[in-house]
Amino acid sequence: MIGVSPGTLRRWIYSGKARAIKDASGRYRINKSEVERLRKELSSEVSADIIELLHQVTVAYQREIQVRLEEKHSHDEVLKELRKLEKEKIVKTEIYEGYKWYFLPEKQWNDVEEVVKKKIRVKNILTIIQENT
Repeated sequence: MIGVSPGTLRRWIYSGKARAIKDASGRYRINKSEVERLRKELSSEVSADIIELLHQVTVAYQREIQVRLEEKHSHDEVLKELRKLEKEKIVKTEIYEGYKWYFLPEKQWNDVEEVVKKKIRVKNILTIIQENT
């Protein structure tokens, strides 16, 4: 419903980040307005982390963003936010060599293309090394 694991939700309840009421059977109940508040907060946090990452690395493909943020956010959360950010034109995208590349709107493709080419070369080298070990 919110897009986080039950364990994460429990931690949020115990820490006070999520407001919940304990029912007679000992289960926690969260009302609809709190669920919506948590969704918006989570969405904002994921978006902020994606944008911060793109400021740091200039350009990144979807899987790279998901892996770099996986300690804080699930891959599904990141993908959902990437799609939203793209739709709202908060990030730009370009398909190159089978990958969808994300970058900030103050950049043009030709500003980031060389970084993309270097990342692809490194990825190809790593793939060759893995195949030979």
